[in-house]
Amino acid sequence: MRDQPEKQKTILLVEDETVIAMIEEQTLKSHGFNVIIASSGEKAINIVKNTPDIDLILMDINLGKGKMDGTVAAEIILKERDIPVLFLSSYTQAEVVQKTERITSYGYVVKDSGETVLITSIKMAFKLSDAHQRLKESETRFRRISTMTSDITYSCRTENDGRFSIAWMTGAADSITGYSSEEIKAQGCWRFMVIEEDIALFEENVIALAPGSRGSCELRIRHKNGDVVWISSFAECVSETQLPGCLLLYGGLVDITARKQLEKALLESETHYRSLVEGIPGIVYSFSSKRGGVYYSSHVTNLLGYSPEQLCAQPLLWHNSIHPDDLLRIEQVIRETAAGNPFRVEYRIRDAHGNWHWFDDLSFGYQMDGTDTIIDGLALDITVRKQAEKKLQDTLESLRKAFGTTIQVMVSAVETRDPYTAGHQNRSADLARAIAAEMGLSQERIEGIRMAGSIHDIGKLSVPAEILAKPTKLPELELRLIKEHAQKGFEMLKDVESPWPLAEMVYQHHERMDGSGYPRHLKGEEIIMEARILAIADVVESMASHRPYRPALGLNAALEEIENNKGTIYDADAVNACLSLFREKGYKLE
Repeated sequence: MRDQPEKQKTILLVEDETVIAMIEEQTLKSHGFNVIIASSGEKAINIVKNTPDIDLILMDINLGKGKMDGTVAAEIILKERDIPVLFLSSYTQAEVVQKTERITSYGYVVKDSGETVLITSIKMAFKLSDAHQRLKESETRFRRISTMTSDITYSCRTENDGRFSIAWMTGAADSITGYSSEEIKAQGCWRFMVIEEDIALFEENVIALAPGSRGSCELRIRHKNGDVVWISSFAECVSETQLPGCLLLYGGLVDITARKQLEKALLESETHYRSLVEGIPGIVYSFSSKRGGVYYSSHVTNLLGYSPEQLCAQPLLWHNSIHPDDLLRIEQVIRETAAGNPFRVEYRIRDAHGNWHWFDDLSFGYQMDGTDTIIDGLALDITVRKQAEKKLQDTLESLRKAFGTTIQVMVSAVETRDPYTAGHQNRSADLARAIAAEMGLSQERIEGIRMAGSIHDIGKLSVPAEILAKPTKLPELELRLIKEHAQKGFEMLKDVESPWPLAEMVYQHHERMDGSGYPRHLKGEEIIMEARILAIADVVESMASHRPYRPALGLNAALEEIENNKGTIYDADAVNACLSLFREKGYKLE
């Protein structure tokens, strides 16, 4: 695209002497300028009002005796239009210089200086006018942008005597401070708003800035309504060449009250939660796979003798203090637990004095930035609990042995009075235990069933020995005595302290699902599961073994008995488990 030709510039020549006006008109036209002539200040003012395209005014200062002075006309024109004015004068005097400098920055030209000086001065005036125009446009853009922000920008001049004067101020001064820009300018500076405790910051970072330096700080000001407002202040100091000895400040104020309130709230929240964390009677910690220990609560010192700083500075100290037998298990738990899921593990750790502590550690792992694994956890010292558990376990083991010995004595007593059923209780107990295990009962219930099976016929101690060993079929009265052994056994065991319902198992082991059993004719769910299992083991062992009054009926007959009556007389699940043991898993009665 071809460049547009430069527009011909129009000059308004204000000259009261006709001959001089004609000469200067010819000179200007010969250099390509369009010329309009006015012979007085009044005419010049009128021409400017009605002629929009005037690029420069050549204004004679002395326009004749009794007429308007050129400087007066220029001042009137400049109030209405921003047109560069170059004064013409017949002589050079100090008062002339002062007059022109007060009105315009384009200066003056002495009339007899010659064509070259005149044209050069005009061209320089145009260049200066262009520069002023660009500066004005730039300042207009800056002011427009500044007014669009919620912050405050300002320019301020400092005098030799320390006085301030704000040249301009933009932004939301009234919304931030409550004062308008005009109210702040009237004070000469915004220092009057600064809270007393922060004056020193203001002085250091604004007032005392040296040329070429910058300052910034955060301080408080008092809003017009009395509220305290936090601001971030920044300023730059430059020398002003037009006024030697004075400094020019460019600065800004940003309202950071919301940020300060948030920081305060965060600090209070952190203090609150830190207090809560420090109050937990355990070790709260945060561990990074990249950085090692990030945080340990102060209880780590009381429990292990290490300071939080010591553990953070030595990432492997905690790891190396874990008991070797527990370390592999901990690492396996961490590996198997995907990041984002909690995991719990108990382990031992050695303190700074060489003593071992048990810890129950509940932790939570998560990924940070996709590369760092963070583990936050709470480790509670359970050493006392573990010691109590071991002591209790030892006590229970001792009691278990004593209880087992007592049971064995009871078993021996029964079998001494009834030698034909020697081993029946133990064989029944073993089979009952196997059935319970096949059914998936807990180890604790299985052990209780075995114990009850070992003494389920203890009530026979109340039956005369000659009846127990009688080789013939018993009459009704003697049979009734035999059947009482279940209740007698219950009465013997009901006051015995035991973790299992031994008395009820013994009491119910002859009850049947359809109510045909004895002594209470219980049905279905009225019979505890342990007694249902024990009933099947008792029947199978009795039928498969020799008795004084009959030979052994055999295992197959015993299994057919429970199979044929499954779900009616005997519990179906227990029967299925028993049949599976013998027919599929090769179980044998020892």
